Amino acid sequence: MSELMLTEMNLSGRLERLRKNGIHRILMINPQSETHPEQASRFPIGLFSIASFLSKNWNWGGLDVSILDLQTQPTDFNIEQAVVDANPDVVMTTGITPYFPYMQRVGSIVRRVKPEALTFTGGFHTTVRPDETMSTGNFDIGVIGEGEEKVLEVLSAIASQGLDSPEKLFDHKGLALKKESEETVTTGLSIPTIPLDQYPYASEGLQFLIGQEAGYRVFGDTKKFNTQPGTIVTSRGCAYNCANCGSKQMFPKIRSRSPQNVVGEVRYLYDKYGTRNFYFADDTINQDRKRLAEISRLLIEQGLPIEWVGMARTNILDASLYQLAAKSGCVELAFGVESADPAVLERLGKRSDMDNVTAINQQTKDVGISSKFYLMTGNPGETPRSSEMTAEYLQQTHPDKIRVSKAIPYPGAPFLNDIEVLPPYDQHYEDWWAFPPPSNPFGPMLNLTKTSLMSPEEIEAARQLLIKTHLSYGGKV
Repeated sequence: MSELMLTEMNLSGRLERLRKNGIHRILMINPQSETHPEQASRFPIGLFSIASFLSKNWNWGGLDVSILDLQTQPTDFNIEQAVVDANPDVVMTTGITPYFPYMQRVGSIVRRVKPEALTFTGGFHTTVRPDETMSTGNFDIGVIGEGEEKVLEVLSAIASQGLDSPEKLFDHKGLALKKESEETVTTGLSIPTIPLDQYPYASEGLQFLIGQEAGYRVFGDTKKFNTQPGTIVTSRGCAYNCANCGSKQMFPKIRSRSPQNVVGEVRYLYDKYGTRNFYFADDTINQDRKRLAEISRLLIEQGLPIEWVGMARTNILDASLYQLAAKSGCVELAFGVESADPAVLERLGKRSDMDNVTAINQQTKDVGISSKFYLMTGNPGETPRSSEMTAEYLQQTHPDKIRVSKAIPYPGAPFLNDIEVLPPYDQHYEDWWAFPPPSNPFGPMLNLTKTSLMSPEEIEAARQLLIKTHLSYGGKV
């Protein structure tokens, strides 16, 4: 195929090429932020899960899957050459909102150096802003929501000769596509049907990582691990609908793995990689207390010398549950406290009160679990007095750790219209970071947002007040 023909290739040509030659090589790419490099602190579990799922369920000949995680690469890494070397038939790129421009940059590079490759994009920003994501023309197909079953469905349709024209893509739900008129359309909601226990472990995707064994750092970079941490999602979705969270956009239905399946993955990582530190990356690890209790009991039965951390709700009060979790290796739980002002909590839909926070903070401390509070300044309904109330509450309860972010109206969050993004940051998603690295808790922070009640300067002053208060009694960030 001539260079000119490749340059002018469109979606129809790419599909025809795949039907003719088959699908043999898939490259998955996790972008890296150039303004706030996270240096492997954000484990790309979605890509690992899709890679493992495709590898297990592909029925159309040999399939070579590889994952390029740019977070684990140096800043001068040659993306173009890596794409050429991988020589993929299909490329998949993911990205959260602050990664949007870098996801698009990766897409443009793939278009330039591998124009015959079919390109997918997915992840949270694609799900909540499909028009914006697809408008650039860097991607052929956007995947809305969970991607494992949808990607397999589309690629299998191509491989089986059942998708012989771009129009046939509109028969598949859960996609974002561009029409010839340049209009982006979505094909409706697609809910996965295969139980999560029938998925392979996402961590099996580590075998597909290009170039190195990456040393990931997770959980806000505040928990230091002795071994590479194992990031495990034990359930998808959350029973709650806090105004600052867009989880229900990505996971409209709660899906959970059995305790036996979860502990099986812990055992797999321990035996294969010697992993002793784990992050249960659920939105809410304690939303089903009976299930968490059973996971803890099974971990205790395994007798493995492990530690684990997770994020939890403050309104699940059960001292015996946290005693069991501690015995199973739990060393830290993070709680989305956000504010000590009841008016702010009501605006956020937190469905908890400060008595609950006080009780669970004490219940976890009593059994040796470190408590960590996630706090936000600049919430809808918040005033400077709100942050003073939160500072006073910190002095009373002394959580072991805190992380203070600014409220940012990420696409998909219900409070999107209550906070104003200031120029010049509007649409400049690379600057939409809620907090600086924990190693530098006082900055640099961008004056990104304001509300009807607080200026950017007041929001930043509130953030610094909470950090200084916490440090004054020996707390950690």
